[in-house]
Amino acid sequence: MRNKLCLAFLLMMTAGVPAMCEYTVEELLTMTVESLSYDVEADTASAQGVGRIDPDSSMGIVFARRAAITDAQRGLLILRRALREGRSPRPESVSGNLPPFRVISEDVKEGLYFVKIETDLSKLMKGKDTRRVMSGILDDEEEDIP
Repeated sequence: MRNKLCLAFLLMMTAGVPAMCEYTVEELLTMTVESLSYDVEADTASAQGVGRIDPDSSMGIVFARRAAITDAQRGLLILRRALREGRSPRPESVSGNLPPFRVISEDVKEGLYFVKIETDLSKLMKGKDTRRVMSGILDDEEEDIP
């Protein structure tokens, strides 16, 4: 019975998905970088990840969700690097560990799966230079990072 419900859910979700997704990898990454945000007072950092839904695959939604979560995690790493360097976020290779995060929202539009995640800014910036970075953010009112 559970398998039938899962199959029905997947068919419902993919029914409105266009056959072709016309976005390039660069455009998808730009969507992620543009979604990066943080709030020092609320101690939050957030990112939105994007995954393409493959309508020809029975697991298209599942794989797109996984890709969107991974993309959002990479977005948080890009944000951390940008804050540490005091520069605008740039979509280059990043690596590192993330603190636990919360999934804030999930949405499907135009053959894309969107996931927004959020974590504590103080935990994201944890490291040997945390105080310098966080005090620099608090002191600088005209930060060019969103």
